Amino acid sequence: MSNYTNYEKGAALEDWVEACLESLKGDGLVREHHRLVRSHEHPEFYVQDCADREWLLECKNLAEFYHKKPGKNPVGSKWSHRMSWTRSHILNKKWRQSSYPIQDGNKHAEHSIITVQNTESLRPVLVITHLNFDPDPLQALSDLFGPNVIVFKHQVVGGGRQVAEAMAEIYTRLKQLFQK
Repeated sequence: MSNYTNYEKGAALEDWVEACLESLKGDGLVREHHRLVRSHEHPEFYVQDCADREWLLECKNLAEFYHKKPGKNPVGSKWSHRMSWTRSHILNKKWRQSSYPIQDGNKHAEHSIITVQNTESLRPVLVITHLNFDPDPLQALSDLFGPNVIVFKHQVVGGGRQVAEAMAEIYTRLKQLFQK
């Protein structure tokens, strides 16, 4: 996994999630979906399901790390994300905007925009490899996403059985959300 940059890891998950959304569109559960312009300011996807509900999907393809040196945490214990990282990478994104810029092939400052029907009814979804977070950020994630958290166990990079299992889990969970 270390041969891939964080950008490549993120893009790999986003590509797979987009493939899931295309399949769900073909299954009649998604009316439209857009990959938003890559930015730390907003989530990765806007989705409108066939019940006209609007969703924002945030994707995190994180590796699990383990403590290697003695200190506050025992050697071998899983490393967990703190509130500062959680805020800057997830919580502080713009979750209630009236519009979002979408990836449209335009490499300039101006992009096409998707307009949200009702900012108060936007439903955030977190698609993430693990929930190794300190208690406070874990609670903050729960407050924002509620039950709309899709956890899969392996980073999505390259191919193989583990990636196929992760993608099946993501597809199944997205399908469940859009069918409710």
